[in-house]
Amino acid sequence: MAGIDISGMTDLYTSQATNASTSALGDKLKNGSIENADDAALVEAAREFEAYFVEQVFKEMQKSVPKQESSDSGMETLKSYYQDALTQQYAKDATRGEGLGLAKQIYEQMKRNQG
Repeated sequence: MAGIDISGMTDLYTSQATNASTSALGDKLKNGSIENADDAALVEAAREFEAYFVEQVFKEMQKSVPKQESSDSGMETLKSYYQDALTQQYAKDATRGEGLGLAKQIYEQMKRNQG
C-alpha cells in the first residue's frame, strides 16, 4: 500500500514552533519593550524562556534513547510530530508554579536591567 510521504513535516513543525516561541521573546528584547514592560510582561517572558530552555533539554535527552528502525517513514514522521508536541507540553508542565527557578532569576535580572 503506497502512502503519502510526509517526511520532513516534523522538521517544519519543530522549526515553526521554535521560531514562534523564540521570536516573541527576541522581538521584545530588540524593540526595547522589555525595558518598558510591566511586571506581568517580564514574568511571562521569563516563564516562556524557562519553558523553551527545558524543552530543549528534554529534546537533547530524547536523542540519547535508542530508536527502533521502522520501514514506514510516514508513521515515524507522524510519531515524531506528536513526540515534539508532547515534549513541549512536558516542558510547560515542568515550569508551572515555581518551575525550576530559572524564570525567577531571569525576571530578577530583567528587573535590575530595567532600573
